[in-house]
Amino acid sequence: MDMYQITRRGQRIAGSLAVPYEAAVLAAQTLNQEYRRRDEFGWEPDPTATPYEQNQSERMSRLVSLALAPTC
Repeated sequence: MDMYQITRRGQRIAGSLAVPYEAAVLAAQTLNQEYRRRDEFGWEPDPTATPYEQNQSERMSRLVSLALAPTC
């Protein structure tokens, strides 16, 4: 995912959740890193991640999934 896509995703998250734009872009960047990690290690959690990192990763994935879900 390039920076343009990350920025657009951040704008979408910010609009959906009414959070500061910078926080939303950070969430999109973190999610992008998580997807890269999952591509590298498969869909299993990173075996080198600490429990805190795994928890943060799961929370971020859920947050962004909710933010990107279509609203009807």
